[in-house]
Amino acid sequence: MQYGKTPQGGPEGAGLRELTEWWRAVDGRSRSWLILGKGPSFEQRGRYDLRPYTTLAINHVVREMPVFATSAVNYEVVGDCGDAIYRNSRYLLMPRYPHSLPGAGDHLLETYFETYPVLERLCREGRLVWYNLSSDRAAPGSPVIENGPFSVCILFNLLAAMGARRLRTLGIDGGRDYAPSFADLAGGDGGRFKYDYQFQDMMATVKRCGLDYAPLAPLTPLQRLRMLAATPAHRKSVRRWLRTAPWSLGPSLRHE
Repeated sequence: MQYGKTPQGGPEGAGLRELTEWWRAVDGRSRSWLILGKGPSFEQRGRYDLRPYTTLAINHVVREMPVFATSAVNYEVVGDCGDAIYRNSRYLLMPRYPHSLPGAGDHLLETYFETYPVLERLCREGRLVWYNLSSDRAAPGSPVIENGPFSVCILFNLLAAMGARRLRTLGIDGGRDYAPSFADLAGGDGGRFKYDYQFQDMMATVKRCGLDYAPLAPLTPLQRLRMLAATPAHRKSVRRWLRTAPWSLGPSLRHE
């Protein structure tokens, strides 16, 4: 396998894994997390040293590079990217009740093992991790992660709930465009959403939980304006963040 390598890789073991057990096993709190999305800045990944980060891919990003973990809220992603997930991702994170476009799902994760055999393979190898999502029924004994309008919002909520402190993003840009690597998705979800609105939930979580957050690639002036326009409830704190976030220091961020 060629899944992403990071320091202190967690132990492997058979069976479906609950989120908090997995988090302890991989020492998630001590890691600096890099969330990778499909936005245009994803194409800049070669400019940065990603080795200090634990990489967490959203959906189809796993097609393009090895990562530590992949997040797939919708089970259709497994149909699109199952081989790439098995090959490139050490772990797969999914809700206990995976969603189906365009909304919440009604079936347990194990229900999809027959349709998507890669899920059962990942489960047997201890690489399939489940969590409760607030839009669905909750399994006892595990925290409930607040749902969000976009995958990155859910991941911010998940990482904050588990005690992560340092988050970076790449390919989370607002607007409607995908990076050229994902041009084949333009007829699917690409272009349907205005991704500026993800900033409202993201920055609310940053403020509420005191997260150390910054984009890995500095925001362009247009992206700054989009973020301000999309976060009216937090405009004062977002203005302050835009002035003081680590990315404002410029090239030094590339060597964190």
